[in-house]
Amino acid sequence: SGYSATYQEWVESARDAGEEPGPVAIDLSPDAEAVCDQIWPTLQKIITEASRIMLPLLDVLNVRSKERSLFCKNFGSCNDLLKAYVAYCPRTFSYEGVSGEKEEAADEADTGNGDHHDRSEEIATRIEQFA
Repeated sequence: SGYSATYQEWVESARDAGEEPGPVAIDLSPDAEAVCDQIWPTLQKIITEASRIMLPLLDVLNVRSKERSLFCKNFGSCNDLLKAYVAYCPRTFSYEGVSGEKEEAADEADTGNGDHHDRSEEIATRIEQFA
């Protein structure tokens, strides 16, 4: 398998290796709760823990809040995560009346004044201190 494997090959490889499915049991019956609501408690824990670990590292590396991913924070609900995702999409994207906020062709990290490039080098230098 490896990186060149397709998703289906990965699923089959995991099945062949006898790997257990994730910790979330999903009920797909017609009268079941929405899948997003079923997985939300587990997903929220994963996002919260990842943010708990990453935010101090980003602080040490002096990565400004505006330079961080919109997803590096705690979300109170699945709907909050959905709104953040849709806002992250291009303005041409819309879901249930909410539209993306990004310029379609714009580089999200480009500030137009070379500041991003300078900051990238500064952050890379700080990362090298830990390597």
